[in-house]
Amino acid sequence: MWRSAPKTGRFAAANRIRPSLKTTPHFQNLEMKREVFGRLVQCRTGHSYTGEYYSKFVPSENVDCPCGEPYQTREHILRECKRYSAHRHILRETSRDIHIPTILGTKKGIAALSDFLQESGAFTKTGYPRAPRKPPEPCAERAGPDEEETEEEEEEEEGGTGEESRDWMRGEEEDGQREDEETENTQ
Repeated sequence: MWRSAPKTGRFAAANRIRPSLKTTPHFQNLEMKREVFGRLVQCRTGHSYTGEYYSKFVPSENVDCPCGEPYQTREHILRECKRYSAHRHILRETSRDIHIPTILGTKKGIAALSDFLQESGAFTKTGYPRAPRKPPEPCAERAGPDEEETEEEEEEEEGGTGEESRDWMRGEEEDGQREDEETENTQ
């Protein structure tokens, strides 16, 4: 059924690989590069940071390309954009003329596209490669049981006893009860 279905729409160029519920071999090399995998899927489906996408789904965003092109498209970024000309050789190794269905819809094209995305930063919000994530820093050591301040001590240091907030809450409850009584009396 999939093979006989017409390949039309913005996903048609990428719709050359049979769908699968499991990760197919040409995506397995991206397992450790989750961010690049996300951008690759966005590029293939047309749901990426481009003017073409913004014009349909986020009209308040600017649709022109930072290179000066008045309308930024997926094809423009992959084939023409001056910002990525230094990295375009990666795509040309697979398709000399950067044929979009070849780049988006073949195993070699997807491998080249993932390398291109990683090196160039294309299809990110800023258009530049993202900085590598830093590993999380260990949390500061917590105070021991003898060193812990109680809630009351902290409130005293801040100039309050904590009674004010409890009184305020009681006042709100009383106000609510008065409103209920007034409503009953008017009925």
